[in-house]
Amino acid sequence: MGLNPNLAILTSPTCSRGIQPGGVLGGITVIPYGMIGLLGAQIWINGRVDLRNPLNLVPAAAGTIIGVGGVELHFTDSFELGGIALGTIVVITGYHALRYFAPAHLGAGAALDAGASAYDDRTAPDGSGRLRTARTRLVDAAVDGVSPEPGKRTAKFPGSGPVPATLPPMEAVLARMRALDERLPPQDGVAVFNRVYLTVTETLDRRIGRGDFPAPRRAETLGVRFAERYLAAVEADRAPACWRPLLQYRRHPGIRPLQHALAGINAHIGHDLAVAVVSTCRALDCEPAALEADFDRVGDTLVALEEHIREDLMPGPDLLEIADPLTHLIGSWSLERARAGAWAAARLLWSLRRSPDLAEEFRESLDAGVGLVGRCLLTPTGRTPVRA
Repeated sequence: MGLNPNLAILTSPTCSRGIQPGGVLGGITVIPYGMIGLLGAQIWINGRVDLRNPLNLVPAAAGTIIGVGGVELHFTDSFELGGIALGTIVVITGYHALRYFAPAHLGAGAALDAGASAYDDRTAPDGSGRLRTARTRLVDAAVDGVSPEPGKRTAKFPGSGPVPATLPPMEAVLARMRALDERLPPQDGVAVFNRVYLTVTETLDRRIGRGDFPAPRRAETLGVRFAERYLAAVEADRAPACWRPLLQYRRHPGIRPLQHALAGINAHIGHDLAVAVVSTCRALDCEPAALEADFDRVGDTLVALEEHIREDLMPGPDLLEIADPLTHLIGSWSLERARAGAWAAARLLWSLRRSPDLAEEFRESLDAGVGLVGRCLLTPTGRTPVRA
């Protein structure tokens, strides 16, 4: 209607012949502008943007108030910026400026410009012609360790991406771990865990090769799917909640390497191991009970992981005092209890496989709970001491 001069005159509230009262036009415009603002907030919610992070909160808050409050910036008598235009400029420039100068541990996690999540896509066709909900699709993706959008895969750490398809599955995950080890700085929290986990996975591969497992195929499938959960987390744009504390605080100067390693073990066993068991059962078409012996043997290898960490990363007696907060953090977490919880969670997930909504609800709760424990394990205890 605005393109037709005659109709534009009739609908103009400033024209004596206009048929649209000014109050009505004002009321109509309030709703669309409000909807635009709320939809923008919904994008941040779906993208799991952490507004507790000042890098996200400060520019978003400043831009919102400038846009809503009608703040104006006068450059000359004939040029000024204000309202939504000025607010948009403040959000964009302020966010990237803050992110450029911010400490490294604040720059991790969901970013203000991360966009929408897969929950925006309400339905998606599967091979049978039926429509599946986005939640159901994400359940399958989470359990099977694949991307919810086939064909899409992003690598957070360059060099850790796809490996030659000719490699056997176990060699492929080992190659990806070695690539991560080469690319990450030695003091990076993810690198600390990766080095230990790489050693343990190599040990597992050797044990399978020399016949320590009565069912090598089952053990290898479980080990590969278990490792792929970790690799998918560190290579994803938005990691599961259990891995976010380690990724966000992997360069924090007040967190010791031992804490980074334990946080990685907590995420990997507390959440990933249960999901890997269900994924293996699906791949091999078997019940969890058939994997229990292999689960226990893999668990024995994980015990070696914890022992390796304590031997290599525990500060010496001269640095670790009884009252040291690190002593209490180490004593608050148990590998044996985590293994038992992972097995119970795997059995429950398997029993819920025909109720995908309930399965995903439980998995999300498990993910969030393990993430909370990981955040506690990464409580800063002071600047990392340097041993002589």
